[in-house]
Amino acid sequence: MKMSRLPPDLRASLLEKRRRAREAARVFVRVCADGDTGLLYNAACYLDEQYNDAWRFACAGIAKLPRVSAEIREAFVPIWVEHKMLPLTAGDRPLLAKALRVLLPGGYSGPPLTVYRGAGIARPDSPSLLTTSSPE
Repeated sequence: MKMSRLPPDLRASLLEKRRRAREAARVFVRVCADGDTGLLYNAACYLDEQYNDAWRFACAGIAKLPRVSAEIREAFVPIWVEHKMLPLTAGDRPLLAKALRVLLPGGYSGPPLTVYRGAGIARPDSPSLLTTSSPE
């Protein structure tokens, strides 16, 4: 259904939720780009509190960054572990994979591998969530 066909109060509510989700995503990307590890966990929590598009917006912003500091990469690992359903929350697995190439520590130099997460259990048609090759 098009937004223009929604009742005005519902439309306004949805647009406000989307605006807050985009703002939370901008905050998360800025924290990552600035290398502020002290604010990273709070920025992730801010994303969690928003409309469900917030993580997708954040992944889109992170994927555009050339790199983040090693400290941000290390600080993101517990967030990644804690957010077991992030592939479903983000809603765009290829975009999430691009963001994770920026956010997770590198150094793997073995053959390509497939990473499985518990979120795939609900999707028997797609148990493989992320396929990576050697890091760029």
